[in-house]
Amino acid sequence: MSEKKSQKDRKKASEALEKLLRSGIPPEEFTRRLFELDYSQVEASDPELAAMMRACAIPRSFDVDTIGALRDKPDNIGLLKALLDYSFVLERQRGGYTYHDNIRQMLMNWWQQSENQALLSVYKSRLAAFYFSKGKEVYKQKNYEAALDYLNQAIEHKAGDQELHYRRGLAYLKLGDYANAKNDIEKAINIGLITADVYYDLGIALYFLNDHEAALVACSKSIELNPQDAKAFYNRGNVYRDLGKLEQALADFNRAIELEPQDAMAYNNRGIIKKDLGKLEQALADFNRAIELNSKYTMACNNRGLVNKDL
Repeated sequence: MSEKKSQKDRKKASEALEKLLRSGIPPEEFTRRLFELDYSQVEASDPELAAMMRACAIPRSFDVDTIGALRDKPDNIGLLKALLDYSFVLERQRGGYTYHDNIRQMLMNWWQQSENQALLSVYKSRLAAFYFSKGKEVYKQKNYEAALDYLNQAIEHKAGDQELHYRRGLAYLKLGDYANAKNDIEKAINIGLITADVYYDLGIALYFLNDHEAALVACSKSIELNPQDAKAFYNRGNVYRDLGKLEQALADFNRAIELEPQDAMAYNNRGIIKKDLGKLEQALADFNRAIELNSKYTMACNNRGLVNKDL
């Protein structure tokens, strides 16, 4: 762009701003027109920045990493700094930045227009993948609240994704929110995610919601899909025990121990069943084995003491 044309554009922009300042229009309309003025200038001089001015309205908030996800390119510090020069960009107390509500709503209305839907879909897909990746990362770090926040944002941009709902269900499970865990895991199943692990986790949620009959169905489905999973037999054994079906519980704990003979909890729980069935010597042997495998297993020590009293 020539210096002469640049000076002409700056003069034109200055005159437009002066006219806007003298207009006396309501604050919301002033904000909207100011954005349009800023955008028209940027679109002519820096199309990449102009694209991000619109795109950064799509997520709840943005930072340099979010811009990188939207662009699918590295090196975004310059773009972020350029955006921060505008008065409609606000810093959030929780970190990152967002737009003034009026501006964001105006831009989201623009994105909803039919001619912009294809590009909006691209951006939303990139954001969903970005938030999903961040959610998995912090989940591994056992920061389940942060994982939940990222997964909520991923689902905002890709609703109805089976893997996202399952992962959010796992975060809810870790946070002890069993009702929401159940809802998300069931939604993943209904969409089409059918695996042993999914039904295993659904069984856990249902168990803690005291819906033992439904938990039994989920655990049995998990075993059907993977009959070599010791933990699935262990969980179903616990469900049978709570339902008062001691022989079925015993059979499941037996199978869990066959598949994983170093599981102290399985020996402890099988010992409880044997004690309830009056098989005290066998129960004592199971508690002893549990303590051999985990010398700090307080529950097994207590159970052994109770059996010794009865012998």
